[in-house]
Amino acid sequence: MSKLPQIRLRGEDENDKLREEINLVIDQRVNELATNLSLSSRNQKWLRERLLQMEHRTYLWLHLAMEEIREAYQNSLYPNEVQIDSLPKSVDDAYERILQKINVKQKPNAQKVLCVILGARRPLTIREMALALGAARA
Repeated sequence: MSKLPQIRLRGEDENDKLREEINLVIDQRVNELATNLSLSSRNQKWLRERLLQMEHRTYLWLHLAMEEIREAYQNSLYPNEVQIDSLPKSVDDAYERILQKINVKQKPNAQKVLCVILGARRPLTIREMALALGAARA
């Protein structure tokens, strides 16, 4: 992704109010995750502290990080023993991690889908995306 031109809408440079709002969302999302996965209070506290330690927090970053965390806990037989070694440091880092999970055989299709999305003037419907992907494969 680093080779592509980027448009940066910086949410992390906003005032303290935005940071406080994101902190409230972190609390709420961690509580939800803990309830849904029956996490111990120790794990819940540790996770909240890790998320709050991240310097450049945005809503999109939090959403992507929470999806990664949820996946790690759900895929474990022992959720209270899961160790989250590192959280994505930025939105770009989170996207890089998502892209790295794509199966090698699916990478050409994923690349075509991303090209179609980047070239679209507006968000595409699922049907339009399927048609575009079908045309790209032909």
